[in-house]
Amino acid sequence: MTETTHDLAWRELGNCVGVDPDLFFGGRGDNKSHAAAKAVCAGCEVRDECLAYALDNDERFGIWGGLSERQRRALRRERKGPRVLRPIVHGTEGGYRTHLRRGEEACEACLVASRVAHRARKLSEVAS
Repeated sequence: MTETTHDLAWRELGNCVGVDPDLFFGGRGDNKSHAAAKAVCAGCEVRDECLAYALDNDERFGIWGGLSERQRRALRRERKGPRVLRPIVHGTEGGYRTHLRRGEEACEACLVASRVAHRARKLSEVAS
């Protein structure tokens, strides 16, 4: 994403201006550092713009807009909405595995395909 200087003008208004950047990019799981960075963000007037920038540019590290990497990831998932499940290719071993991953009972066609594949592997092992 290409941004003009005007688009980034909000950065000059942030509470973080002049603060050591290491505070916002402390080690993963460094709760003290994260808490201190979030405190700087708490009353920031451009917090929303900062968070939007981080989400739009897929920032994976640091505290942006008062949120950690994990919190931004959760927010992205929330925005995407419910997960859409791929259709099952019934009558295949892959279809059988998909049923299991979803916690479903496998259909008869997928059960048969799984058994056939299992037998074929056993026979190839014996033949080797």
